[in-house]
Amino acid sequence: MATKHAVFTFALPEDPDSNFLRIYDADTETGAYTQVGVDITYDYGTISYEFEDLNESKWYKIQFYESVDDQLGPLSEAVDGANFSDRGSLFLAISTSTDGANYASTDDVYEYSGLLTTDVESTRVSQALRRSRSIIDLRTAEMGLDRFLNTFSTSVSRKKYNASLRVLKEAEICFALSMVYSGLSDDKIMEGIRGENAVIENVSIGESSISQDTGAMGSRSYTYFSALSLKYGNIGTSLLAMLESSSIIMTSKEPGALAWYPFGWKAVV
Repeated sequence: MATKHAVFTFALPEDPDSNFLRIYDADTETGAYTQVGVDITYDYGTISYEFEDLNESKWYKIQFYESVDDQLGPLSEAVDGANFSDRGSLFLAISTSTDGANYASTDDVYEYSGLLTTDVESTRVSQALRRSRSIIDLRTAEMGLDRFLNTFSTSVSRKKYNASLRVLKEAEICFALSMVYSGLSDDKIMEGIRGENAVIENVSIGESSISQDTGAMGSRSYTYFSALSLKYGNIGTSLLAMLESSSIIMTSKEPGALAWYPFGWKAVV
């Protein structure tokens, strides 16, 4: 199988003195992992590594190493090379070099929402995740470790940065679900326009009633899916808002003065 270019994106190691990164692969998720290549020089604060030899038939893990005291960090969660474009874990995410890192996977979306592949096909969820990732990248393009180092110690900054990845992962899942349910709502609207599989809303006339089957996804109305889309969109927006600090002007309104805006310092204009 031909190898591909990918980007390993990861949280910061527990040990700020870590100076090497190791990449491991295995034939199966639970198989025996062996190191790929040699130790890779690592500078604390780096959160990604471009990998030129990803094999889609392999599973991958990474590990940080501190050579002075010969200390190994924990192995990351496993990531499937076959799904590197839409699958990832919190500690390690693999993506194409242009899509940005996926903190969430299709499996994460199904687990979070309780949806099944019989409810919504995985390709639709994967497409929604890519669009959701774009929202995350746009909103957090300037967010990095330096955001916290301006105020906190290195150890506290690492904890805050890694915690922010968890928030971003849940926000990504919620935005993806919002898009999935919005699409399902649009499908129902188009079915009604075309006269296909029109859903009958609950109707009561005297003692007689006509109601839809509430036990099947296919029988739900567009308003049901629209409400779920709004719900998850609001949750995702709220989660991102947690990462945005209020701006604080440090000096007067003099041009060039520094102010703290969401995700970093900027000059007042």
